[in-house]
Amino acid sequence: MNLEQVLRGQGADPAKVNMRPVIREFYTEAIAEAARLIAPAIIYELCPVREIRHNCIILDGGRVLHSHLVADVLSRSKEAVLAVSKQHPELFKE
Repeated sequence: MNLEQVLRGQGADPAKVNMRPVIREFYTEAIAEAARLIAPAIIYELCPVREIRHNCIILDGGRVLHSHLVADVLSRSKEAVLAVSKQHPELFKE
């Protein structure tokens, strides 16, 4: 992501924005810092659903998810995606 993309995302035309150099530098540094902190690491696995009971989903391999809400949502599903995301710890300091 760069400054032009951020400005367009805010509805501005980068060609028409008259920005003081100090403000431009601030935005550029903030974008670089955000990119460093936000870059997640994600792993996932597609798991066949073996059975759905009252409050749980039983996946291949014997893994069990206990949740009546998830069981309701997946009630007719043949597969489920299990995913884990790791965020940079500094993201949550402020």
